[in-house]
Amino acid sequence: MSILGVLLCLSAEPLASCGPAPTPTVVAVAPTGTPVPSATATPAWTPTSIPTAAPTVTSMPTPPRTPLPPPISPDFPTGTFLHKHPVTFCVFQFNEDGTWAFFWKVVSVDVSGREPYLRGTYIIDGNLYTETSINGVDCPPATYAWAYDGQTLAFQVVGEDTCADRQQTYESPLQWTKVE
Repeated sequence: MSILGVLLCLSAEPLASCGPAPTPTVVAVAPTGTPVPSATATPAWTPTSIPTAAPTVTSMPTPPRTPLPPPISPDFPTGTFLHKHPVTFCVFQFNEDGTWAFFWKVVSVDVSGREPYLRGTYIIDGNLYTETSINGVDCPPATYAWAYDGQTLAFQVVGEDTCADRQQTYESPLQWTKVE
């Protein structure tokens, strides 16, 4: 194959993956004593239509969830709950007045006198816990089913929570153990 043929082949190859290969244009060159630049292929571009509608986005199916067991009492448990990490604890305090405080990675479950990492408000409707506010964080309210077996408090989102950090903090299999 001549050098011209190789250049034509190489210049058309990347375009082949985007649609039909362009038709190369061959220019005849008369031999002379001085080098003449090689001919190159000039692609004949055909305009393509650009979709005007947004592409359809399909969401991944949500894996099936095991529902939480019913709570042993109709009353939401208040008090202090912990989740143990290898060296530290996360502590939730749920107060009877509908306020909560969250202490992140503390070295003791005794958080008296400490400033919480976050605080906010909640309401209870049967076995549904709705976090209505978080101080300093722009997250809309989210609702979770709750279950309490006398020692362990578990949450499971109802619908969707657009704040992934909050969902990761509350969501089962993460469970919160009552501090006596």
